[in-house]
Amino acid sequence: MSHEITLNTAESLEQIEVVIDKNGWREEGLVKLKDGWLIVHGALASERVLVRVEPRRHPRDRRLYAQVLEVIEPSSERHPAACHKFFKCQGCQTRMISWEKENKAKEQKVEEILEKFAGVVVNCQTIALDNHARRGVRMRGNLVHDGERLGLRSFSKIQSMSDCAALTPKAIQVVNYFEAQLLRDERLEFMAPEYGPSLATIHVSEIDDDRLKRFEENSIGTGLSIIKDGEEVVQFGPTQTTIDFAGSRLLATRHSWVPASEEASAPLYAWIRERCPSGHVAVDLGSAIGGVSAQIAANYQTVFGIDQDRHAIEIYKENLKSFNAHAIAGKFENGLRKLVEMGVEPDWMSINPMREPLGDAVIRWIKHLRPKNLLYLAPSPTSGAKDLVQLLDTWTLQDVWQANVHPHSHHTMMVVSLVTT
Repeated sequence: MSHEITLNTAESLEQIEVVIDKNGWREEGLVKLKDGWLIVHGALASERVLVRVEPRRHPRDRRLYAQVLEVIEPSSERHPAACHKFFKCQGCQTRMISWEKENKAKEQKVEEILEKFAGVVVNCQTIALDNHARRGVRMRGNLVHDGERLGLRSFSKIQSMSDCAALTPKAIQVVNYFEAQLLRDERLEFMAPEYGPSLATIHVSEIDDDRLKRFEENSIGTGLSIIKDGEEVVQFGPTQTTIDFAGSRLLATRHSWVPASEEASAPLYAWIRERCPSGHVAVDLGSAIGGVSAQIAANYQTVFGIDQDRHAIEIYKENLKSFNAHAIAGKFENGLRKLVEMGVEPDWMSINPMREPLGDAVIRWIKHLRPKNLLYLAPSPTSGAKDLVQLLDTWTLQDVWQANVHPHSHHTMMVVSLVTT
C-alpha cells in the first residue's frame, strides 16, 4: 500500500506502482504517502500507474513528483493519446477544472490541515463568490529574466500549444487573445511564442531606469514603483488612489497592502460585514489599511486597529475617519497590551497575521483581552491551525470556511470563527 511508503523510500525507488487517491485543484494525481504526497501529473483518480519518481526539490519538501511510465489500470474518463509525446507531456489529460471542483479540493485541504496540526475534525464550507466573478480566465506564468526577449516558451518535453491536439477551442482562444495583447505594444521585442498545455513561461528582459521612465509618456492612470535593494529607485504616475472594495471606498498608496485578487476577495469582506454581530468594541488585529474595519465599524461604538506597518496605520486613520476608530502602530503584543491596560473589553476581534503564526506572546495577550467572538483569517491554513491549538483552550470552534481569494492557484484563505467557552 502506498500509504505505508515514506517519502524517502519512494525517492529511493527508480520506479514505483501506485494507485491515484484523488485529483488536486489542477487535476493532478495525488497519492497519499505515510509522511507526505506523491504528485503525478496526467494521472486520474483511481488509476493504477507505473511512475518514475523525480528527486526531491528541497530536503524538507513533503511532496514528491513523478512521471507516468505506464497506465496499468486506466480510468473510464481517460482521454486517448493524441500524439507521440503523450507520456512526456500528458497534455491529453489536461482538463478545464470547474469552480466547484477547485473549491472542493481546497475545502479538503483545510480539513486535512486542521486534523493534522490542530487535531480537529471539521466540515469546511466555501464562502462563495458572486456569480459574475466565476467567468474570469487567468493564465498564470513565471516571469523570467532572459536577455532582451519577451515571449512564451514551453519546455522541450511538452507539446507546443500551437499544435497540441488535446486543446479545447476555448483554451486556444485564450492563448490567441494573450498573444494579440502582447503584440499590440510595439515597444516589446516579442519572440515567436510556444505554449505548453498547462504552463506558460513569460520571458521579460531586464530594463534600465531610463527605459522604464520612458513608459511614463504612454501611461494613463498607471503608477509604477520599482524597489531595488530596499529603496524606491523608479517611480511615476499617481502616488495614491481610491479603490472601491466590497462596498467601501479605501485610500491606498504604492506601499499599501491590498488584496492581490480584488474581485475574488471582495465577497469575503462583504461576508464579514453581513455576519459580524453588533456590539460596543471591536478589535482588528493586523488591520493594514482598514479593509476589515471598514466593513464592521458601523456595527460598533469603538473600533481599534493594530498593525506593525506604521505607514499602513496612517492610511487606516484616513480610511476610518468617519467612525470612532483608533489606530495603534507597533508589534501585535504591544498593541494588545495597551488595550488590556486601558481596560478594553472587546465584543469581537478579527485576526489576520498574514502567513506567520501569531506566536505564544501574542496569543497570551489575546487571552488577557478575552474577546467574546474571534474571527481568524489565515492566508496560511497551516500557521492558523498551529495557533488554533492554543486558542481552543479558551474559545470554542464554531465554524470553518475556505475563501478562494486566489482562484486558479493552490492558495486559499482559512476562515475560522470562535466563541468564548
